[in-house]
Amino acid sequence: MENSLLERDAELTAVAQAGASAVAGDGRWLLLRGTTGMGLTSCVTEAVRHARANGMRVAHARGCPQEADFPFGVLRQLFPEADTLPFACSPPAEERQRIFHGLTDELAAHGPALLVVEAAQHADEASFRWLRYLTRRLGRLPVLLLLSGSPSLDIDGLPGATGQEMSLAPLSDPAVAQLAAARGHGPETARLCAHASAGSPKLLHALLADLSDGPAPLGLDDLTGSRYRDAMTRWLAGDSLPGRRETALALALVLAPGPVPHPDVPFLAGMTGLPLGRQAEILREGPSLERLLSHPLAREAVLAGAADTELGPLRLRAARQLYERGANAAAVAAQLAHLPRIGEAWMPLALEQAADQALREGSPDRAVQLLRRAVGGPLTADHRTSLVCRLGSLELFRSAEAGTRRIQRELQHAAGPDRLTVASALSGALVACGHIDPALRVLREVGERSQDSRLIQTAKVVAAGIAIHDPQQWRYAVEELRTLARDAPASLEPLVCGLLTAYDAGVGSLSAHRAVARVRARLGAPVDPLLRTGWLGTAASLLQWADRLDEARALTLRGLPDQPELPDLTDVGQQFLVGARATASLWGGYFQQVIDEYEPVLHASLDRGVQFPHLLSTLSLAHFELGHRDTAWQLFSRAGADSPHDAWPWDDLLCTRARLYAAEGRWQEALDDYRACGIRMLHRNFHSPVAQPWRSGAAHALVALGRPAEAVALADEELRYARSWGTPRVVGRALHARARAVGGRRGLETLTEAVGLLRASPAVVELTEALLDLGRAQIEMGRARKGRETLREAYRTAQRPTPEHPPLPRLVRAAEQALALVDARAVRRTPNGVGSLTEAERRIVDLAARGLTNAQIGASLHLARRTVETHLTHAYRKLGVTRRAQLTARLLTAQPHWPDPVRN
Repeated sequence: MENSLLERDAELTAVAQAGASAVAGDGRWLLLRGTTGMGLTSCVTEAVRHARANGMRVAHARGCPQEADFPFGVLRQLFPEADTLPFACSPPAEERQRIFHGLTDELAAHGPALLVVEAAQHADEASFRWLRYLTRRLGRLPVLLLLSGSPSLDIDGLPGATGQEMSLAPLSDPAVAQLAAARGHGPETARLCAHASAGSPKLLHALLADLSDGPAPLGLDDLTGSRYRDAMTRWLAGDSLPGRRETALALALVLAPGPVPHPDVPFLAGMTGLPLGRQAEILREGPSLERLLSHPLAREAVLAGAADTELGPLRLRAARQLYERGANAAAVAAQLAHLPRIGEAWMPLALEQAADQALREGSPDRAVQLLRRAVGGPLTADHRTSLVCRLGSLELFRSAEAGTRRIQRELQHAAGPDRLTVASALSGALVACGHIDPALRVLREVGERSQDSRLIQTAKVVAAGIAIHDPQQWRYAVEELRTLARDAPASLEPLVCGLLTAYDAGVGSLSAHRAVARVRARLGAPVDPLLRTGWLGTAASLLQWADRLDEARALTLRGLPDQPELPDLTDVGQQFLVGARATASLWGGYFQQVIDEYEPVLHASLDRGVQFPHLLSTLSLAHFELGHRDTAWQLFSRAGADSPHDAWPWDDLLCTRARLYAAEGRWQEALDDYRACGIRMLHRNFHSPVAQPWRSGAAHALVALGRPAEAVALADEELRYARSWGTPRVVGRALHARARAVGGRRGLETLTEAVGLLRASPAVVELTEALLDLGRAQIEMGRARKGRETLREAYRTAQRPTPEHPPLPRLVRAAEQALALVDARAVRRTPNGVGSLTEAERRIVDLAARGLTNAQIGASLHLARRTVETHLTHAYRKLGVTRRAQLTARLLTAQPHWPDPVRN
């Protein structure tokens, strides 16, 4: 069977049987219904071929809507030589009877005949009367009357005894697959064809003709020709089912954006303007338009044949109905996005809701497009201010310059409280780009131009949160805050107190206990909306410094958007919150969590003019702890730390680079960065080690460089400030550094104290590092069993085999290496030689080989002279030497294995 007649066996069999009956003198009629493209023409053509093969005479006519008012128009096509047909619309009854009888007698006189009337729904009324007249007399005539038309064709009075009605159904999916396979296409393409044709043979064959041999197409551009698109246009423009084209366009528009409320009959009628009954009829008849337009290829083909002027009203009506029905915001915005203007008050609201949804789904670029349309609509002044600031924040991630300029333009038009809102957003954007002085200047100008004392006070507090970046401005801001604190309004007081608390903590005049008490006393207090995130960020930082890491992270959730939505970089408070949250996770040992949460933020902001040094350093350390040293260095290299700004986040970069240098044994470079960080922090009067332990880091570097006396001085200074703050992390960290610098038995005692403190803190990294050094020290002091137990504890601490506490990969490997080294040394240690020296003996031998006297060695290591002499006596015996002059040569030739402790 020809492809065009696939699955038309029932219809063709009925035609053949009716034809055979007519040839035998028992006439029949057959009515075939189907929409355009469903194969009616192919069935009629096959009927004509079969009739002629059986010796039947064929007469053919086609209804035409333009000639539906011409009386007897169809009969003139069937009987072109008849001269009895009048041109009057309604001839007298007796004349009409004479005409009908004469035509019927003519059929009987000329033998078997096939009369075909296509598009019968457009036949004129006079011809319809004769066709009904004929069907009642077919039983004695050798005639087959074949009528075809649209599903709406309904001819009253056809006698069931002499004929039947049939409707052509869409091709089934197996039939479509068969036709696709015949063209060499696989199952995936066959499924596409089934959906994109809805079983219409006309659409299917056009689509098959356009398909290439490659993968299934995703759009019209992937087809090799325009046959499918043109067939769709002709199919919709066909006159067999009026209103179908408008319905198809409406469905294509509302189904394209994604999930929408079911486009029911009233909804579609509201778009197309069709009566409800007619709209329902179109959806029932022919191939399923909903199934057809569920495929994007079909939707694209439908819309390709329509002009924007035609689609605009449909989109507007669709958007309004979707919005009123509470549809998905993205579906509403998809219609509004194509309108020439946003002219109604509800439209910006709908676009803003869609932008919110796009942000929640992690599509900031889409949100930018929507908000750009929204700000062009009718808005109140405060609503416009809010939208422009949001848009500027998002545009910072695309182009810092573009986002900043947008907010600057808005500041020129803002007035009253809105002016401070815009100024705060602009200053936040400038801070995000590293421009601290301009950010402060913007806020200062707003305050100077205002007569509102409350607004002036608020501007000063906002500026103080930014001034923390600049050492000189920060000192002035603190003095202003102290003055303001005396009579600050209730809604400003929490942030004023928080900033002063942060300053006092940095100076070293405040304990963690008192800082936490101040924070907790104000967490429930009302806060000015403009200062809310700044207060939360300051409070979270203080809690983080106080090792209330879970509380700090929980607090950040109150001020940051849910992921994957990006933070608002025009909000300095959110910038602080990002830093506090990332650092709290880092200090808790949740390194992968830091990467998962904030690497997308970093990559969205880098290379676009936004500077995020604190986040860069935090992510670098997270990768470092996970063993990704190359990635850590690559991230760090993008920060430009060789020319740091005055802003405090650049202190983090210097400390981070120092840690990376130390891990590679580049101790002098580590020391230089630690000291540079310290100079910067002291310049802003920040002495406490709560944020950056630069002194203890420098002390470790000095010990490695053989300068323990300098290391002790730095460690003691940090310890003094650490005890003032009072948390186990900072005290234990300082004690660890001092223990390394002092060495010997006193160092072992100090290190033991440090471990005891750190066990009571969430400082898992610091604890593991201290345990590793304690284990090594115990072994060097001859307490091998105790040292092994301590190293095993370090391994267990770093391993942390629970979902809530993921392992610490770098420290796990360090513990494994330390344990393996202990076992190896136990095997190969000999009674004599460098390998048998304890760590204390090795220190003293090194200094003695450099020419220091026993008294100088004792002063350097804080040991009694008698202790130095005892260690030297033991060392001489192990090394096989009798005087100092032999030490240098012996050490150079021995080449023992002296493992350096793994440093952060």
